[in-house]
Amino acid sequence: MVKGSLSARLTNSLRLLSVKEVTRGLRLDEWMRDLDIAQRFPGFNVMQEPAWLGWRDAEGEVDATSLVLLRENPLQHAPNAEAVVLATLTQQPLAAEGESLLAARVRAAATQRNEPLAEATRGWFAAYCEHVLTPLFGLVVEEGIVLLAHQQNIVLRLDQGWPVGMDYRDCQGSGVSDHFLARHPQLAKAPENHWSRDTLRRYFLYYLLINSTFAVTSALAADGLAEEALLLADLRTHLEGLRERLDGDLDCLEHALNAPELEVKGNFFCYLSGVNEATLGNPARLYLPLRNPLTQPLADSLAPLAATPNAIRLTGALA
Repeated sequence: MVKGSLSARLTNSLRLLSVKEVTRGLRLDEWMRDLDIAQRFPGFNVMQEPAWLGWRDAEGEVDATSLVLLRENPLQHAPNAEAVVLATLTQQPLAAEGESLLAARVRAAATQRNEPLAEATRGWFAAYCEHVLTPLFGLVVEEGIVLLAHQQNIVLRLDQGWPVGMDYRDCQGSGVSDHFLARHPQLAKAPENHWSRDTLRRYFLYYLLINSTFAVTSALAADGLAEEALLLADLRTHLEGLRERLDGDLDCLEHALNAPELEVKGNFFCYLSGVNEATLGNPARLYLPLRNPLTQPLADSLAPLAATPNAIRLTGALA
């Protein structure tokens, strides 16, 4: 696949590639070559970006508007496979009546598997957690490799509506932690996308939990398939299980489970202010505190859900 720069403002920034970002794809491809990802995390794959092209001007500088990167296409030889961007699954319909594609897939899966809808919903979410959260947290904890997996970077592979794998796309959103540097002392210097502990907590958990996973739980709840508090309890159980399964730097996982607050990016306010997020010197100032629902007792979470069923839908939209 080919990805190029787009000189247009979408959401919070101009969509221009940079040499810094395309170089991240080269490094990630190199770092992951020796990792037996398929064996360790079955069904997980990274759409690597092992090459890029661009024009140089008379001074030898690369023109950002000319940049093009080449991305591996894992679906090239599987034209009939169902692979859906997570944002497409969770998007609520524009019409007042109707439900998300996610809800439709779960209902179809429940019928096909001859399971009660509530049971199939929690089973679907458990499969999502295993195929999405396990490998992404696994890479952070065990390897120190960070993939910022928001809804548009997660391509979920489905078999008759059921999650069976995930492709991560967009290596621009990749980085490494202190744990990675400790595992690779041969590096002459830290790469530019080396992130501190605080930065890792902020960005990784926002993208993977708030932007992506909470969007799944809120979509399922908004369409009446499950109480969101039950799904959040299942999510916490899965993360607690990962804490026992994974071996390495558990800080980010512990923060997700125990911090009273997480940080959420204020996309809407960023857009209104006209800030170009891609060139902002300190992107951290875009983030706001959010009470961590994973630290709330189940009984406390169920009460407001029953009284205000649309509250979580609004929270998901703002995230």
